[in-house]
Amino acid sequence: MRITGLNIKLPFGIAMREDMSCRAVNASESRVSYRCEFRMPAGWRGVFVRLLLRQQFDAGPADSLARLARAAEREFAHTR
Repeated sequence: MRITGLNIKLPFGIAMREDMSCRAVNASESRVSYRCEFRMPAGWRGVFVRLLLRQQFDAGPADSLARLARAAEREFAHTR
């Protein structure tokens, strides 16, 4: 199963694209692939936004994936 990409426009001219796909590995396991790409505004605004939010760009997708993994593990545990 493939989930189409999600395009998001954030304040300060930041654009984000997320792609996620899920594929069955066997009867009880699946593989989820996630890709997140940020695009900054051109020029000095992009440099400023990147410096100001650098840590959040690294932590945000990782935190989202960790929450997704915990939710999937809880759901799988309830179905067994």
